[in-house]
Amino acid sequence: MARTHGVEVFDLDDNDDLPGAIRELTDGRGPDAVIDAVGMEAHGNPGASLIQKVVGLLPDALAAPMMEKAGLDRLAALNLSIETVRRGGTISVIGLYGGMADPLPMLQIFDKGIQLRMGQAHVKRWVDDLMPLLTGDGDPLDVEGLATHRLPLEEGPRGYEIFQKSRTAPSRSCSSRNPDRRARYANPTAAPKRRSARRPRPARVGGVGMVLEARGLVKAYKRTTAVDGVDLSVAPGERVALLGPNGAGKTTTLLMILGAVLPDRGTVEVLGHRLPAERSEAMEGVGFAAGYLPLPERLRVKEALGVFANLYGIAEPAPLVAEALERFGIAHLADAMTTELSSGQRTLVGIVKATLHRPPLLVLDEPTASLDPDVADQVRSGVRRQCDDTGAALLVTSHNMIDVDQVCERVVFLVAGRVVANGTPTEVIRRYGRDNLEQVFLHLARDEGA
Repeated sequence: MARTHGVEVFDLDDNDDLPGAIRELTDGRGPDAVIDAVGMEAHGNPGASLIQKVVGLLPDALAAPMMEKAGLDRLAALNLSIETVRRGGTISVIGLYGGMADPLPMLQIFDKGIQLRMGQAHVKRWVDDLMPLLTGDGDPLDVEGLATHRLPLEEGPRGYEIFQKSRTAPSRSCSSRNPDRRARYANPTAAPKRRSARRPRPARVGGVGMVLEARGLVKAYKRTTAVDGVDLSVAPGERVALLGPNGAGKTTTLLMILGAVLPDRGTVEVLGHRLPAERSEAMEGVGFAAGYLPLPERLRVKEALGVFANLYGIAEPAPLVAEALERFGIAHLADAMTTELSSGQRTLVGIVKATLHRPPLLVLDEPTASLDPDVADQVRSGVRRQCDDTGAALLVTSHNMIDVDQVCERVVFLVAGRVVANGTPTEVIRRYGRDNLEQVFLHLARDEGA
């Protein structure tokens, strides 16, 4: 379309040096302004989609900067804009970035004197003018002509999933000029308030005071049912291990429990908040860590943790950062660059990050995977101290039965997407007539999983 209107078009596939090609057309100067309007979803990147779901387990304010490895090919479009624009030029960022924590090339931005203009597609200032055009009669902006699917409002999450996966869906009747829709825009959400370093207090705790209550969870994919009727609960301060062989449904269960994946059936409440409607409120009281989540590069450990603490809304993070590093026995790493850390050290720093806001529920996905015995023991010791000091509940997945023996008081075994055992380690060992949990694990994986 651009070519038909006389616009010079450059294809990234045909240009190894796009900035050079553009500078050649501008007598070596570069363009006065660059608009970065590329959203991550537009790439259709399945890897990015997976990490989006994983970081969705974190509070919303933290989700975007955690997308270090998945977001738009490591900020390729934005970095390309910085390289292309002339000195003193302007870059307008209007793309739907899912997030990237990779620090920007600050020296290059400073050297070129670039002006960054963020959020140029924001329309809140024009809401009062736009809404009558969108909700009134006549459709003067031809908004209806842009529609590709028609869904009722309650199926909004499924609509967004359709958008991400570019799937088709049957047309459903829905009035776009609904009074409820107009009301949603009457009072735009105010900026979140910063809170002090104290432990967040959940607004309410439902049922019998469970930190986590999941009932009848079912999730099916094209060729398999990954989770089939799972019930799981965690009481305040309780430490629960979710165990099972590879492919048992543990990760899918975690993603549904924390609102990153919508179950086909079943309900989830976290800290008394029903998902998905109250997911943001629920995730404020959850800390999540996994070895596959990256850390920001080109920052010292204390600087990276300070960034996360600020995103959690902690006004004075330095004391909490120092305390958390000490709790996990890595205070000596405070001034180390994140790129210089070993895999075990990165895991420890990641867990420290998840505990900074002192969440009532700490969720760890295989925290000791691939770690040497010494570092694994540091992880277990730090997690125990964290739970003892703050009263946090723990939900952890692991293939290391030492983790379970030393940290957890209850185990839940999954096989083929179903709960096959639930009780204290002693009860489960006695039930299956084995000597230890590892023998129980092998029995369930080989016999019941066959």
